[in-house]
Amino acid sequence: MEDASEIVSYLSETVSEEMSLAFAYLDEVLFARIYDGERYVFPLPFMLSEEADAEEALLCLASYSRRELIPLIITDVPRDEIEFLCSVFPHIDAFTYEDDDDSFYIKVNNECDMLDTVPSIELEGITLDEICDADKDKYAELCRDRSLNRYWGYDVYADNPGADVSFYLNVARREIEDGVAIALAIREGGQFVGEATLYDFDYRGSASIAVRVLPDYHSKGVGSRATMALIELARNIGLTTVNAEILNENERSIKMTSKFMQIVNRTESKTLFTLSL
Repeated sequence: MEDASEIVSYLSETVSEEMSLAFAYLDEVLFARIYDGERYVFPLPFMLSEEADAEEALLCLASYSRRELIPLIITDVPRDEIEFLCSVFPHIDAFTYEDDDDSFYIKVNNECDMLDTVPSIELEGITLDEICDADKDKYAELCRDRSLNRYWGYDVYADNPGADVSFYLNVARREIEDGVAIALAIREGGQFVGEATLYDFDYRGSASIAVRVLPDYHSKGVGSRATMALIELARNIGLTTVNAEILNENERSIKMTSKFMQIVNRTESKTLFTLSL
């Protein structure tokens, strides 16, 4: 077991002035986060007592990286800990340091990280594929629709009211590059009609899905067919579970999603769905 004050002192002394260092304590585990000006990295969590749960600590770290939309990179991992990391996260890349062959930094991957190209699928007259430059005006229209953003969970327009039409497309592309989300165009008859997204990858084969359609295409079965296609695409890229979270006031989406997924919980504000693939 390790002493928290000694760990804090050691890391504070070893991190350069150009870097920022933060700590958190939870359930007998000390977490550290380092930012070097370009990326965040996390030392392997420090177990402070015999009651500390190492697997739960790693999952907590993964949850934080998902919430903050940053890649999960774990540093200073001893060689004999790699097997344990592999038992928690099925997809990792391990790299040695130049001056220490027995210490590694680990990039934890999800199904988005492992894609070579943006995935696509055609199903039931619907195509899901990459949002391209020709879509930027329609995609911006979708992202700026406050009535849709009310149910989307994040109003990107409210946070960026002065953004031009290219901004929204660039955000979608950056999220794919960072391995945090896959935003795809929904097309019917070759026309951009909405967005289908895989996000919140948990590094263990699970992700969440969401679909939104331009108002002119509501009540035409586009959402249902896009959801079917997105579930099949999730299966194709190796996911084993998909989840969805819908506000209770969005009764139309709850009814539609219930055709494909099982309700697992209902809170005062949201209905939660899941489906094993």
